[in-house]
This record gives sequence, structure tokens and C-alpha cells, in this order.
Amino acid sequence: MELPSHDLRAPFADTEEGDRLIAGRHAIFVERDGKIVDAGMWYEVQYAHWNHETRKLVVVWVEPDRPGITRITADKEPKNFLKRMTYSVDRTIIGSRSVTLPSGTTLTATARRRADGEIFTTVLARGEVLQSDENVADALEKQLLKELNVR
Repeated sequence: MELPSHDLRAPFADTEEGDRLIAGRHAIFVERDGKIVDAGMWYEVQYAHWNHETRKLVVVWVEPDRPGITRITADKEPKNFLKRMTYSVDRTIIGSRSVTLPSGTTLTATARRRADGEIFTTVLARGEVLQSDENVADALEKQLLKELNVR
């Protein structure tokens, strides 16, 4: 895979691991030794977070089995990269709702728009989800779609 020509001048962040993270128009790319070794469309990013103190960047994918991206940025403040990344992930989100279960686990349902305009939802659990909690997750997702007048 090659970097699209329109992303050749996209904001980037070099990492201590030797990679370059590129915030492209439609996707985030991981480049190593001049080759793209990983990439994902912005709507595939569940969330991305950068810690200023540690310079640690974490990208978590919508697909739960897909390994995330975790890197330490070489620059103390890769402002242009972070600005593009935040904007690009945020613009795919239509809305989200959260609920905390009695166990303390937080469920977050998020409705997102793919590049082709198709809307899809994800439910992310922070903590353990019991089988009996699955109906709460389903209800949260349905409530979100109803509030957004989708489907």
C-alpha cells in the first residue's frame, strides 16, 4: 500500500519507535522505512488519545479484535497532527450516549458515518459486561438511534 498522493503533505508525527504516523484526508497511516505498514479509515477509529506528559498516543479501533496503535511521539507537541486527527475522528461521530451499570462498567453507544454515508453503531464497554447486561447494551443502542432519528 502506498500513501495517496493527496496525503503526501499531510500532518504527521514521528515516533520514538521509528514510525511516522500520518493524519491523512480519509485515514490514519503508520509508515515505517518508507512503507505503509498499517492504516485505517477515520470512521474505523473508536477513539484516539494523546497524553501530553508521556507523549503516548493510543488509537483504538472500532473492531475489537484489531490491535490498536500505541506509540510515543518524538515531538513534545505534534500540534498539526493532533488537530487533524481529532477533527477527522470527531467528524465521523453523529452522536453517543453512555450508561453506567450497577457493576461500575460504563457502556457507550456511538453512531458514526462511514465515508460512503452509511451509518453504523458501536457499543464500547469499559469494564466487564455480564451476559445479563447485553439487553442494556441493546437498549442503549436503540435509544441512541431513536434520538438521532436514524433507522
